[in-house]
Amino acid sequence: MHVRLILITLLAAGACTSPPAPVVSPAPASPPRDTASANRSPDQRQESPAPPLPPVPSVAGPVAIKVVYPAPNHLIESRDSNFIFGSVGNGQASLTINGTPARVYPNGSFIAFVANPPQTAPRYDLVAVLGTDTVRASHPIRVQDPRPNLATTGPLVVDTNSIYPRAPSTSMILLRPDERLRISVRAPQNASVWATWPGGSQWLLPGTTTDSSTGALFAADVVSSHSRSRPKTLDAKPRSRFLGSRH
Repeated sequence: MHVRLILITLLAAGACTSPPAPVVSPAPASPPRDTASANRSPDQRQESPAPPLPPVPSVAGPVAIKVVYPAPNHLIESRDSNFIFGSVGNGQASLTINGTPARVYPNGSFIAFVANPPQTAPRYDLVAVLGTDTVRASHPIRVQDPRPNLATTGPLVVDTNSIYPRAPSTSMILLRPDERLRISVRAPQNASVWATWPGGSQWLLPGTTTDSSTGALFAADVVSSHSRSRPKTLDAKPRSRFLGSRH
């Protein structure tokens, strides 16, 4: 009787005793709330623009005209205009190129797009002025021959200046055997044009044009291994040539 009572008392005491609290890892701290971002509109929440470029430093040296491009006697292959850039040595100087004002930056550099000079005077005449100081320079270049009238009637002519690649104005082109080379020439719209080389030939297809007097640009992509036995430009030798006929 006493044993049973003691056992019941122990069970009752155990039932009334609270179990130990489980060990809980610390909860992660909440990230601080960006109140400034929350108060901005959706447009204002976009990424900030990239920082501006640093200002161009000022140069106040003696006025001295230097043309970086084009090089002297360089062939200007565009028909109407070209860009020229260089320096005049002083960011406060003014500059004209063939009578056209050109912008001079604080460090004395300049860049300008100007019309090609005529064939009778193939040069850029540069005049830089700073106060009472005036410096002049003449920069010789070469310009293209006038584009021929590629009419659909009359004698068959082609624009020889449009041939590409063309030696010696086109620099050496090194190609892999499986690489393609585009060859082209401008001819009348109703012409048939093909290129030949030792061991092969290729028809050239015309592009679209809206002016019959300027003709069409005939072109084709030729695998270099078909057009050469050794690394060289397609038309580097006299025996590589364009042929044409009229429909």
